[in-house]
Amino acid sequence: MVDFEKLLYQAKLSNVSNRHSTTFKLMEQIIVNKNEDLTAEERNLFAISYKHIISASRASLTKINEIFLEEKEKNDTSSVGLIEKLKSSLENELKDGCLKMIELLDKHLIKNASSPDSKVFFYKLKGDYYRYLCYFFSSNEKYLDNAMMSYKQSTQYADVLSCINPIKIDLILSFSVFYYDILKKPEEAISIASDTLNEAIAQLETIEDGDLKETTTSLQMLKDNIDLWSKETKKEEIDDI
Repeated sequence: MVDFEKLLYQAKLSNVSNRHSTTFKLMEQIIVNKNEDLTAEERNLFAISYKHIISASRASLTKINEIFLEEKEKNDTSSVGLIEKLKSSLENELKDGCLKMIELLDKHLIKNASSPDSKVFFYKLKGDYYRYLCYFFSSNEKYLDNAMMSYKQSTQYADVLSCINPIKIDLILSFSVFYYDILKKPEEAISIASDTLNEAIAQLETIEDGDLKETTTSLQMLKDNIDLWSKETKKEEIDDI
C-alpha cells in the first residue's frame, strides 16, 4: 500500500532542499498511484518541481542555439558539427521531458481532476508544455494545434472561476505569451492580458488574504508583459515608417 503522506512529506523536504528531480520522482509516485484528484499543495509541488527541471533544459537549448547560429555564420564546419551533436542531444532531452509531462497529464492528472481549479490548472499545464515544444520545434503543427486546444479547454473550465482566482490569472499569463511568442500576434496577446488585468484590478478588494500574494504577483507579471509588448510593438511600428 502506498503511503501518500510519507511521500508528500519527503517531497516537501526535497523541495526546500532544491532537489527538484527527487521532488518530482516522489510526486510522480503519488500521481501514478492516486486514483483521485490532487490537493492544491500536491498540484503545486508537482508542477514547480518539474518546471525547474524543464527550465534548465530550455535555458541550455536556447544558449546552444545561439552559439550554433554564431558559429554557422563563421563557416567553421568543425565547430558547427560538434555543436550540432550537442544541440540534437538537448533537443531530444527537452522533447522527451515535455512529452513525459503531457503523458502524466493525459493518463492521470486530467482524468482524475474533479474541481474547476484542477481542470484549469492541468489543461493550462498541458498547453504550457506544448508551447515549449512549439518554441523549439516550430515546424511541427501538431504541437501548435495541441497547445491551442489545451489552452482553449482550460479557458472554458475557467469561466466559472473568479477573475481574481490566481489559477485563472496564470492561465491568461500563459495563453497571452502563447499568442505573443508562438503565434506572433502581439495585439491579441495584449488584448487578452489587458482584459484580465483590468477586470481583476476592479475586484482587488475582494481577494481573500490567502490568495493575495499569489494573485498580486501574477497580476504584476501580466502588467509587465503588457508594458513590454506595447513598447516592442510601438518600436516596430516606428521602424516600419
